[in-house]
Amino acid sequence: MFLADISIKRPVLMTMVIFAFVVIGVFSLLRLGIDLMPRIDFPFISVITYYPGAGPEEIETLINKPMEEEISSVGGVKNLYSTAQEGVSIIFIELQLGQDVDIRSIDIKDKIDLIRYQLPEDMQDPIVQKFEAGSRPIMNLSVTGPLGLHELYRLVDKTIKPELGKIPGLANIEVVGEKEREIEIELSAQRLRSFGISPLQVVRALAAENLTLPAGRIERGWKEYTLRMAGEYSDVASIAATRIMTPSGPVTLDRIARVRDTFAEQREMARLNRRPSIGLDLIKRTDANTVQVADDVHRTIKRLGSLLPPGVEVEIAQDYSDFIKNAVDDVRSNILLGILFTSVVLFLFLHNWRGTVIAALAMPISVIATFTLLSVAGFTLNMMSLTGLAISVGILVVNAIVVLENIERLRTSGLDMKTSASRGTGEIALAVSAATLTNIVVFTPMAFMSGIIGPIFRQFGLTIAFATIFSLLVSFTLTPMMASRKLKKGIYFIVGLTMFAGVWSYISPVAAGIMLGVILVLICFEKLKWTEKFGAFWDRRYAELTNDYRRALRWGLDHRLSVILAATLLFAFGLFLFRFVGSELFPSYDERLLSINVEMPAGTRIEETNKVLARIERELSEFPEVRTVYTTLGKSETAGMGGGRGVQYGQIAVDLRDREAGGFPPTSEVVKNLRRRLVDIPAAKIIVS
Repeated sequence: MFLADISIKRPVLMTMVIFAFVVIGVFSLLRLGIDLMPRIDFPFISVITYYPGAGPEEIETLINKPMEEEISSVGGVKNLYSTAQEGVSIIFIELQLGQDVDIRSIDIKDKIDLIRYQLPEDMQDPIVQKFEAGSRPIMNLSVTGPLGLHELYRLVDKTIKPELGKIPGLANIEVVGEKEREIEIELSAQRLRSFGISPLQVVRALAAENLTLPAGRIERGWKEYTLRMAGEYSDVASIAATRIMTPSGPVTLDRIARVRDTFAEQREMARLNRRPSIGLDLIKRTDANTVQVADDVHRTIKRLGSLLPPGVEVEIAQDYSDFIKNAVDDVRSNILLGILFTSVVLFLFLHNWRGTVIAALAMPISVIATFTLLSVAGFTLNMMSLTGLAISVGILVVNAIVVLENIERLRTSGLDMKTSASRGTGEIALAVSAATLTNIVVFTPMAFMSGIIGPIFRQFGLTIAFATIFSLLVSFTLTPMMASRKLKKGIYFIVGLTMFAGVWSYISPVAAGIMLGVILVLICFEKLKWTEKFGAFWDRRYAELTNDYRRALRWGLDHRLSVILAATLLFAFGLFLFRFVGSELFPSYDERLLSINVEMPAGTRIEETNKVLARIERELSEFPEVRTVYTTLGKSETAGMGGGRGVQYGQIAVDLRDREAGGFPPTSEVVKNLRRRLVDIPAAKIIVS
């Protein structure tokens, strides 16, 4: 075979080619983003419109109905759902599967712009956004300290938020619980009547005085000066001195009203572990690396320590990247364990280090080279792509084993190493190629699946196809090249050291120590000639198993009706059990995170909602497995997709301690116990998930 012959005759050339694939794969791995799941475009769009002061009836009549009529004419719209709440309109659009969500979002925005003149002038511009699985905050921060909330908010607005905004990949920073400065003007109705002034006159006078306007320019000699009329208020005294014209002459504002420098009514609250705080919800860009952004946030928080006053701390209430890192590390360690166990099984059957090392090298080289195509395809390291790599470990070694076994067969028949490597690879090349193409044909169609499932399994199927392609290349180049020569002891040392470092880094130092101990024991066995004795014993037992299987096969051929009947019964029993198997879009996993959403009846005051949230916080404080409790009031995380926003809504994000750290119960058990404690809270809709 051409590739095998080139590899055998030009080992340095082929070594450099393989090494180039490995180096490019390593650099591609460092560039790949890390996320929990692939990016998915769900066929959902929301339109949110804020109209302060309007009731649900006005929202329904003036906003919802005109928008629904216009949006329903957009192609690809399947269903429309609208909600009219006090001061806010929410329209939820479900698209037909296969529609381009980005294009439909633009179409909907264009339709709304066409009827903007029909909508109330004083409402805010509608917000059109599509639903994205990665749109939730990747991290919740809480700023606490001995200062008042208004001073903490000033620190957040002037220092903390600008520093966090410099982090690449961070799309938005939402502040919760801010206490903003407000100039309050309390008019006296009696004095307004006595001077014959209406409140509208006061508003117009304030608007006319609080202006900064351009006033042209002055040319003097060879210079030019730009002029402006600075009329904005600089302090409370200047506001109080504003003059309002009356029939009897001008009157200053302080004669008809009381002007106070105070704070705006707080309609949002945030607490961390029952302490008042200013919350920061960090949302990353869709294409950003979640783990990289979270690491940058951690470094920025450490740097902020020297910029903040004594006692002020920026604490991490919840970090959703921790679960992603743990999940990805688990899959990585499973891939490494798969390579190790596969190598052990190879040694049991081959009985020699040389064949084991050749086959074992083919697996990590194929995996590392696969990262090159993953980077070119724009994939990320997530549960689906890494699971595809883990599954492909068994496929990767098959090609190398088949080629290596045929080479060893020819070598034991009396041929020299180079001739057996060349002829052995050529004889088996067609069969190996056919088996590899079969795997590619099975998994590649997953890339063309439509609907929501398509983007999920696209990376899974193509990752297996990419890894299989590289395994075929390695089995036709690296395997015959190494099989045609005696391996030096340095190669065994390098392979062992690399595997030891990988186990130490990705699994644990204890596992690395166990692996080192096993290798030392096997080396001692080799020196004492015990490996040959074990190989002879293994071959005898395997021959007995082969004979038993041959007898069972003969019995099956002689009793075909019984075999067919047994297979039919097993198939029917499997169909019967299938009805008891549940179904879900994503498998359930324990993130050690709880989310508690509270919805009070419409019109509920903020104090009443706060009482319910405080009661839940007290209940949570009695759970030893609870690490942090982050509470927000008046700002719902699901507001963008049909959720509510207002003082009757509250959310509590709970971070639980690791189960392994103290033998704590699973999250599902904590949810059940908490639900039992909250059943007696009246007039509140509480969802614990």
